[in-house]
Amino acid sequence: MKKKSIIFSLLILTALLVAIGIYLYNSSKPQVSNSDNQTINYDPPTAEEKNAGDKQKEKIIDSSNEIITESEDKPDSANILIVDANQYEDFIEVRAFVENVIEDGTCTYTFTKDSLELVKTSQAFADASTTPCIAISVSIEEFAESGEWRLVVNYASSSAEGSAETKLEIEL
Repeated sequence: MKKKSIIFSLLILTALLVAIGIYLYNSSKPQVSNSDNQTINYDPPTAEEKNAGDKQKEKIIDSSNEIITESEDKPDSANILIVDANQYEDFIEVRAFVENVIEDGTCTYTFTKDSLELVKTSQAFADASTTPCIAISVSIEEFAESGEWRLVVNYASSSAEGSAETKLEIEL
């Protein structure tokens, strides 16, 4: 008999704990603090709410298209930045990019010293925010003399062109 009363007590205690848990769960749902004390509607959106959302999306898309249209005025002058132009053992390495044009093109690297000239080219490919020139690596055997050389990097595309220059010391 004692076992039955313990089991019965445990069942009542379990039912009471479940009831308290359900109450706490329901009372912890977020509430909208307005004058009507309405709760948040977790139901799927109505047709009217879907239409309002679709109209808002169209406004966003239209404003995005306006920005793209305005940015189609591409500059005719390209700003080239030479990131690296140095000798690394037996090679001269040059890295450059165009900071204000995002368009495929061609980069031309012209090394000059007095009457000596060495010209190399590489492709430039539009990236997310710039147009990097494919880096070049030139063997020092292609240079006729040691000393200070002038380097001009030219960029040309269908809509823009520009150049930048630097000097570098070459040791054969």
